[in-house]
Amino acid sequence: MEAMTSPSWRVAQIRADGENETLEIPPEGLLFGRSQESDVVLDSAHFPGVSSRHAHLFPDGDGLVLEDLGSRNGTLAQDKKIQRSELSHGAYFQLGRGGPQFVVYSYDRLDETVALPHRLARPSRERSLGSQTMFTLRHRLGIPQGGSVAQMVQRRGHRNLLVNMGILAVLIGGVTFIVLKWHESDSKALAALREETRDLATQLQEARRVVETQRQAAQEQESRYEEARQNWVAERDRLQENRDTLAESIGRLQREGRTGADELNRLKGRLEHTTKRLDLFDPVNLENERLEFVAGFESVVVLIEASLRWREEGGERLLYLDQDSPGIAIPNLEEEGELFERAATGSGFCISSDGWIITNAHVVLKEEKEDDTLEFVDDVILRSELDLWVTFSGERKRHPATIVEWRRDERQDLALLKIESFDSIPYLKAFATEGEKPILGSDVFLIGFPGGKSILQEGDRMLASTFRGIVSRTVDYYVQIDAAVHPGVSGGPVIDGQGRLVGVVTGMQTLDDMSNSSAIGYVIPIREVGSVWPPRSERE
Repeated sequence: MEAMTSPSWRVAQIRADGENETLEIPPEGLLFGRSQESDVVLDSAHFPGVSSRHAHLFPDGDGLVLEDLGSRNGTLAQDKKIQRSELSHGAYFQLGRGGPQFVVYSYDRLDETVALPHRLARPSRERSLGSQTMFTLRHRLGIPQGGSVAQMVQRRGHRNLLVNMGILAVLIGGVTFIVLKWHESDSKALAALREETRDLATQLQEARRVVETQRQAAQEQESRYEEARQNWVAERDRLQENRDTLAESIGRLQREGRTGADELNRLKGRLEHTTKRLDLFDPVNLENERLEFVAGFESVVVLIEASLRWREEGGERLLYLDQDSPGIAIPNLEEEGELFERAATGSGFCISSDGWIITNAHVVLKEEKEDDTLEFVDDVILRSELDLWVTFSGERKRHPATIVEWRRDERQDLALLKIESFDSIPYLKAFATEGEKPILGSDVFLIGFPGGKSILQEGDRMLASTFRGIVSRTVDYYVQIDAAVHPGVSGGPVIDGQGRLVGVVTGMQTLDDMSNSSAIGYVIPIREVGSVWPPRSERE
């Protein structure tokens, strides 16, 4: 049987106008960069963020390897910054944030769907390959300058189809041979079957362990519920007995006339106090008290507005994008086109009379790994500038804010902001990061500003919204809830049925089609806030 050839790999730039040209990746790979010695030359006039020798893409075994060559603005694979990363069929990568984007695929797997994030398919301001780049690519790959790449790909496609059909015939013959020889290798098949059985037994044992752990956790929760219920019933019965005893004593003393007015009034006061405490056990009163707790949180919730721009280091010029054709924009510092700016809105809550505010790191445009500088043309360095403003719920005045600390990784998405304090500033009176995760199935309330300023408000007076749900489960570092988590609510507080702060909203579930499900939300437990509070200056 002939050995199977390694997969034939292609790379194509992702362009909004759909005019994508596909390039075959040779065994030695392709070098991407601004240098004329590169295989894919990306001229500086169109791609100022690409380094001279930016990245190397080459086959490795049955896959591809993408290696960053010490570029200034980094290389991203699947939206994550990498130094070296293996790529598979359908993977996409980008040369620096805002730089050109490419997708790789195997010619042997063209019948498989390649799913890209929607944002890569939308028209954007990012650049496509220019004429100089295509001239260099044609020269490097030996394609005639007047020839059609599409026709060339089609001819190669027919040729590769014949090759693949030959490979398929060899495979079919090989499978037939294996089937005929199966009886001769019965002992090997039995050994493989035994190994598979052992693997299944191991998996079954692990599944049983997980189920047992969950069962024990459910039993512990049930025991806590039962203990709380018994304490609740005992306290209610005790108060009812006290009320009945006091009422009987007051009635007897009034009939016999053996006590003075002061003693009688004292007993009546005790009876009134006991009756009020007993009323708290009424379900309607309990619900009203819970809603009062939630309403008390609304005044401390703030709307956060963030905007990020890039300014010339040591100068005053800002980065602009001038769109000269669909899907192509030219960055410049001459105020041509539109100002390049990122903007976001979210929620937060004030925890101190000194003006300290808790929110998410992504609300204030902080990434897991972020550089605050960007290399532009002619060795010009651009530095990021972030503007933050907060507005308290029920208020109109905007307060400037600064970031003091932030954490962004797979476990945490938190930021600590500071504003200048003012008279009667709303804040949580007893904020603490201690506390357990909320109980599975218990009620929770979250407060925030869905849609930021885009939803209906009372003029310029901002009003927070409240959403109610239950705790669905605990997943790794997060608590899952079914309360509506809309864009703009991230960073807001989460409160349990007893009015206790239990976490910070951090996001919603992303589905396979890249859409979001607001009914599946995630919360960072309040104890994780200890990573940013108190501030480092007060801990040292």
